[in-house]
Amino acid sequence: MILGLAVATQARQCRVFVVAAVATGLVFTFVVAALVAVLAVGWVSDFRYPVSHNRGPAWALTVNTWLHHCQLGQDTSITVTSGAWFGKAPVTTFSCSSLRR
Repeated sequence: MILGLAVATQARQCRVFVVAAVATGLVFTFVVAALVAVLAVGWVSDFRYPVSHNRGPAWALTVNTWLHHCQLGQDTSITVTSGAWFGKAPVTTFSCSSLRR
């Protein structure tokens, strides 16, 4: 109502400014609302289950398994395959002598 009164009572140059400012504000508000709506879908699905953020085993358990493997003397190196998100899974090999407690 106040903006309508400003548009009706002001000079042409001021009217153009008020209309442009209101239009810009409406567009910005719409863009922000659309962005929040799109991101909310991802946030809701991401934080729905708290355990989904820790998909792998605890690091201490992994290292203890590797240390046990090395202590048994089955091999002098350990080969680890990571998850394959894009194409072939990366493979890393390291020696047992590089493990430390």
